[in-house]
Amino acid sequence: MAYLLAFLATPARPQPTGGLRFYRRIALAGLLSLTGLLTGALAQQSSQVNLSLNKSISNASPALGDVVTYTVAVTNTGSATATSVVVSESMAVGYSTMLSSTASVGTYSSTAATGQGTWIIGSIAPNQTVTLLITAKVQAEGVAFNAAEVQSMDGTDANSIPGNGNLLEDDYDNACFSVPITWYAGDEYTVDKPTGFTSFTWLSGGNPISASNTEASVDANGNLVIKGPGIFSFNAVRNACPVSNCCNIIVQPGKTAGLGNYVFEDKNADGIQNGGDVPIPGVLVTLYQNGSAVATTTTDGSGLYSFTGLTPGTSNSYAVGFATPTGFTTTSPLAGTNGAIDSDVSPITGKTASVTLAPSEFNPDLDAGYIKPASLGDYVFNDKNKDGIQNAGDTPIPGVLVTLFQNGSAVATTLTDGMGAYSFTGLTPGSSNNYVVGFATPTNFTATTPLSGTDKTLDSDADLITGKSTSVTLTSGENNTSIDAGFYQLTAGLGDYVFEDKNANGTQDAGDVPIPGVLVTLYASGSVVGTTLTDGTGAYSFTGLTPGVSYTVGFGTPAGFTPTLANVGDDMKDSDAGVGGLTGAYSLSANEFNPTVDAGFYKPASLGDYVFNDVNKDGTQNAGDSPIPGVLVTLFQNGSAVATTLTDGSGAYSFTGLTPGATNVYQVKFATPTNFSSTSANVGFDGLDSDADPLTGFSQTLTLTSGENNTSVDAGFYQLTAGLGDYVFEDKNANGTQDVGDVPIPNVLVTLYASGSAVGTTLTDGTGAYSFT
Repeated sequence: MAYLLAFLATPARPQPTGGLRFYRRIALAGLLSLTGLLTGALAQQSSQVNLSLNKSISNASPALGDVVTYTVAVTNTGSATATSVVVSESMAVGYSTMLSSTASVGTYSSTAATGQGTWIIGSIAPNQTVTLLITAKVQAEGVAFNAAEVQSMDGTDANSIPGNGNLLEDDYDNACFSVPITWYAGDEYTVDKPTGFTSFTWLSGGNPISASNTEASVDANGNLVIKGPGIFSFNAVRNACPVSNCCNIIVQPGKTAGLGNYVFEDKNADGIQNGGDVPIPGVLVTLYQNGSAVATTTTDGSGLYSFTGLTPGTSNSYAVGFATPTGFTTTSPLAGTNGAIDSDVSPITGKTASVTLAPSEFNPDLDAGYIKPASLGDYVFNDKNKDGIQNAGDTPIPGVLVTLFQNGSAVATTLTDGMGAYSFTGLTPGSSNNYVVGFATPTNFTATTPLSGTDKTLDSDADLITGKSTSVTLTSGENNTSIDAGFYQLTAGLGDYVFEDKNANGTQDAGDVPIPGVLVTLYASGSVVGTTLTDGTGAYSFTGLTPGVSYTVGFGTPAGFTPTLANVGDDMKDSDAGVGGLTGAYSLSANEFNPTVDAGFYKPASLGDYVFNDVNKDGTQNAGDSPIPGVLVTLFQNGSAVATTLTDGSGAYSFTGLTPGATNVYQVKFATPTNFSSTSANVGFDGLDSDADPLTGFSQTLTLTSGENNTSVDAGFYQLTAGLGDYVFEDKNANGTQDVGDVPIPNVLVTLYASGSAVGTTLTDGTGAYSFT
């Protein structure tokens, strides 16, 4: 008897460096084929039809992708014709795919999803054999079987019952193939022990499996556990009949794969291995399988590393992680188009992208490039002989502001130390990073001639106009110490004073005060060459200027100020700031300091105050007086009306933005309110008395100083009033006139009407009198 084995799964393997173990189960289907041992087990039938079925395979040990041919032969050894014969066919789904079928008699059809097929034969004459050929492509590793049985017929068979699935009858047979199962270290497969057997024994290499076997063992349930390569089978007894599997389970070592390559210092930081790049030995490299670290190594003296013995296949994803060497940073990954020479390590994760490997493949493209930060700097010097070269007698200039530009943007600043030295470190090398150094000109110095001589480590590199060096690129780990700047000292200068011109006469005189914090800009040939702020005393200066150059000074107008008159007299004292705050041009000789460049500003002034109802007509604001709103007030400047306003609800008014100084005489005129008359003018304290002339309505004339707010110009008016009233009496003789004997009537309600409307009431007093005032 033959017993068939079906291997149900061959999933992915782990790589052999360990950690993960996979358990896969193989199921056995109990399909038996009689070989004549039990032919007497069934009662003979009276029919003269006797069908027997035989199934075979062209190659029981194919390779993946091979095409095998199954042959199903049905023979009628009886004396009568078998009719309406139908044979069922089954194929192990997932292990092979049917390509074609050829039936000598009848028709065959099948369903790919289930592997089930039906051969409709029809009639088979006595001693006739009919055949069905099925070709199939082998698709998976393992043991797979294909069974066939006479499913139905008319009448009865001499020794079989069609379609009963009885493995002991001669109308049922099967064939199997075994494709070696690929095994990698760490794999385990469990094969279920089939039921219905006695004296069951698992064999490895034809020998029973014992405790000393390393390739396989038997668990507590009698299942076979495969742990390594070998040929596995079984012996057993069923229904007192010895049986064995029709195909052995063959497990053989799989072809392994590998990967690796090179860790290098990317000297030009282009992300690609090329001339000048050098290996980095001793770098820790970690191998990741499906996201888990499974092995480590270090690069050798040539910067090389490798991992071998890896499990291939799409279910095993490998990535390599690199520990960044001390003092290095990651170069640009995946540069260029040649994956064999670029760097594959991510600057963020430190890992490569994942790869899968084919059997026997070695991937040599997983490289990692690193760069060392670079640096540059050197020296700022006083070029005493103005030859543009460092030599005897030249001295360092400390405290010079030095700015580093990367690709046109300022990225760092520093100051030269006491020895005139400066440096910038931690810079990114490579052709994509252009560095320029800018030098601020020290006070009282000017730049010397750049790029003089032939020794680039000794000359000055600072451009005369921009103060910047030419651009340089750096290689990995480079320290460029050739970028210097030379300056020579100048003693020319100019400056002086910014003041508040209190009387707005354009010159400094008594009462004027300094204005600190004013922005002053120095121009040379129309270009800005310096700025400063006035100090607490209003003073400013520009020194270190080049003799013979034409300079102009620009003064920013302080907030709340207006420029005063320019160039009105004594150049030592007047304001020199003309249109736009600019002075005229100044040319300086060597060692000259011009102290006459001044600027004056004044604050606009204002005046105003109050119009009041002078109830007691004393010409002065005091208790009981009240504001008069809506009074028209007119401002006169140098005799001309220039503005008007109305007093507000509080009787107040003001005029702002006025120009101070003796040349601007102001006077205020007040219009007399209706039913009012002017009170006496200038009778007392100027902050409270009325300043409006009773005849003209004009105040006195006045001038203002810078920023002055004169709140003493007031106007008082008193109200003009009338009244009526008299007497309510008892007319004793009723003659309509007051005469002897008539008497007053007190407490009589009296109402006053204006234009028909009541505007007031009162009561007669004890004498009968009343009044409205």
